[in-house]
Amino acid sequence: MVKNALEAFERKGIPLKQREIRISVLSDQYALIIEDNAGGVDPKFSDRIFSRYVSVKGIQKQTGLGLFNARKAIEKLEGRLDFPEKQPEHGTRFEIIMNGEL
Repeated sequence: MVKNALEAFERKGIPLKQREIRISVLSDQYALIIEDNAGGVDPKFSDRIFSRYVSVKGIQKQTGLGLFNARKAIEKLEGRLDFPEKQPEHGTRFEIIMNGEL
């Protein structure tokens, strides 16, 4: 997710001074929140963002396995990787929620 944000900053030409990636830990909820201001995900992809081979990076980098594999790995640990409906105005937010019994 952080790598995706870094690549989005580059693709969209966002200057270094304006780039933000925030990682928050909500220990009482066993959650990790990752947000950036890299422009957000095109709404036409939002319902398929975790599907295999779906990519917004263009044809040259269209592998589309990163978020798919990340979600599967977190599910194996009995957690969830969510892309909440409410997103930052000019960015993207992911939430990793664990069950608290690790």
